[in-house]
Amino acid sequence: MKAKKRITQAGPRISDAEWEVMNILWEGGGPMKASAICERLPRERQWAQKTVNTFLARLVEKGALKVKREGRSNVYRAAIAREDCIREAVSDFARRVFRGASGPMLMHFIENESLSEEEIRQLKAMLEDKQG
Repeated sequence: MKAKKRITQAGPRISDAEWEVMNILWEGGGPMKASAICERLPRERQWAQKTVNTFLARLVEKGALKVKREGRSNVYRAAIAREDCIREAVSDFARRVFRGASGPMLMHFIENESLSEEEIRQLKAMLEDKQG
């Protein structure tokens, strides 16, 4: 029996390795062959073509990618926006680690991460907007 796709309203849940592949497609700006995706992988991620093909097949099954046959090659393009995947990943992280509470998660990152003056200004503006 085939496993069900796990897709939420925001987007599918994708693995760390699948993020690598998706980022290449989002940054590439258009459809790409698997070989082009392999060429653009960071040096520390030089997977075999067969491994990349497995990730691509999983992403198609999850609905994150569309595939089209062109000649003898498959050409892949993102079927969902990066922002949708980010939204799902952050929501999943908040559910698992912070029991769904956004405030404690945000406070943790503010306390433990370095922020530029511009980032602090943007956060203040966002909080003021939220406050009304």
